[in-house]
Amino acid sequence: MLFQQRGIRDFSSTHMEALGAEASYGKNSQARKSREVLLRLVVEHKSREALELFAGEIGSVGLGCAPGTTGIYGGRPRPTPVIRLFTFFLDKSEVGQPVITINDGPKTAITIPPGTDDVALDQKNVQGDQDVPDEPTVDVPLGLLAYARSGDKGDTSNIAIIARRPWYLPLLRRELTPDRIVRQLAHLVSGPAVRFEAPGLHALNFVIENALGGGGMASLRIDPQGKAYGQMTLEIMIATPQSWVRDLHHQTGTSQEGASAPISAAFAKNAPRQTEGCAKSRSNHAPWEFFSS
Repeated sequence: MLFQQRGIRDFSSTHMEALGAEASYGKNSQARKSREVLLRLVVEHKSREALELFAGEIGSVGLGCAPGTTGIYGGRPRPTPVIRLFTFFLDKSEVGQPVITINDGPKTAITIPPGTDDVALDQKNVQGDQDVPDEPTVDVPLGLLAYARSGDKGDTSNIAIIARRPWYLPLLRRELTPDRIVRQLAHLVSGPAVRFEAPGLHALNFVIENALGGGGMASLRIDPQGKAYGQMTLEIMIATPQSWVRDLHHQTGTSQEGASAPISAAFAKNAPRQTEGCAKSRSNHAPWEFFSS
């Protein structure tokens, strides 16, 4: 109503997250019954006037909402610019040859390597891979078989999956397709995704486009750089040969009875979930943010 009276268009974007209810996990959240959450509300508009108007009105939330609602205020929220990263490829041949000087030594021109083709996605028997045993399997979390590290470039996320044992790599290569990674994060990413090998590291690297709501300073999310994506990916259940699972039970000190349940519990105990806010407790990169519990 206030916008209509002033001839102001609606927000170009809004975003809400209930921190404490694993909002960033989407359908995979395990904390929907949380009795205490922190509401994170972000709005975006081309007009600073619209944001100032909303900032002036939002204070009534603490007074007029449901009983038990309180607010965290550091003064009235202030609009901040939205800055978007523009990333592009530039052919190495177009870049001038760099010249360096060490201390008082002579100037030395550095030759830029031309690079090589991408490593094939479906290599077999590379890095001394061993065959995956042909035997019954048990589902275990990926976190028992691999480490993960995720990061960003603009609106593109990359997730590195590093096998805990070299002989796990063929299994990971078979089970972890780009499509499966996108499905795991479907509430956050659109894709497409591409998988790359990391020779010598027993690792796979997944590059996912349209993954971060704009990414970096342009994203309205609590995790604009996808730092928690790696941890979310480690919850994928992997059909693992029984002999390997017996070894995992021995390593974690759990009973083999109950198949994947004890080992899943061991994973949960040893590698707790990364919750919202761990990657970034508060971002000032959006137009403005308002926090209320």
